Amino acid sequence: MFVGCIVTWVICFICLMKGVKSIQIVSSILMPVSWIMLFVLMAYYIGLNRDIEGKGMDFYLGGENSPSTFNPEDLSLNRLFIDAYNQVFFSVGVCVGVLFSYGSYNHIKKPVIADAFIIAILDFLFSIMSGTIVWGALGYLMAKDSPAQNQTSSVGLAFIAMPVAASLAEDGNGYYVMFTVFLFFTGITSGFGFVEAFVTNIIDQTAMARWKVALGVCMLGMALCASFTSNVGWILFDMTDHFITDYIVITVGILECVSVGWIFEQEKTACCSPLHRKSLKVLALIYWIPL
Repeated sequence: MFVGCIVTWVICFICLMKGVKSIQIVSSILMPVSWIMLFVLMAYYIGLNRDIEGKGMDFYLGGENSPSTFNPEDLSLNRLFIDAYNQVFFSVGVCVGVLFSYGSYNHIKKPVIADAFIIAILDFLFSIMSGTIVWGALGYLMAKDSPAQNQTSSVGLAFIAMPVAASLAEDGNGYYVMFTVFLFFTGITSGFGFVEAFVTNIIDQTAMARWKVALGVCMLGMALCASFTSNVGWILFDMTDHFITDYIVITVGILECVSVGWIFEQEKTACCSPLHRKSLKVLALIYWIPL
């Protein structure tokens, strides 16, 4: 695991050392490949579930009630909402500075509304389609009455449920290898995307050479992540994941909305016209009442 940690951060550094140019080159290769693997894995695991008359897709699409083996606390509205916004926030990159850093490279007059819709829609489609892979495998495990069907956490799914499903199927090993490569490609693109947000801010504030900043940040990240490969790594990982996803991300998101919507250039916007001033009040009501 420690070697894998080092390799991952070395790849992140290589992707970041030339800035958006190197990121664009890597992303233009990995993202199309990831989409192709997504379609292949979808077809395989949906077929695996269908061939054994599993109910995985029925559970996923709402044709059947949730499996009785699931923890009722995990199916509560509060837990489902937290898991949902964590998934969306993480995959889109909001509340961690990613969109701010990449947006800073655009021309100041560049329209961004269309880009925001494209990013959100593609992320939605990718997430929904990825769910068919997981539920196809779970439906197969349920039909086989395998104990691995109870591994529904992120780590349990990736490293227990999916390998067991592959081992039970006659031709599953090759598809599980593809699944792990798929996870690595999607994970590494998210990884250097998040790190780029930190690197860009440091460069803007210090005007240091990019490769020096990227090297320093990646070495720091490697040192911090090395603790997750130790004997207590799982405990540290679980604690970090819990506090970041359940508390820090949503808090940062609320503060970003407040600062951008009501602090940044508020007076300048309000002075443009009476309608501008009225729009700030309307937006405030639309935001704060549901919250």
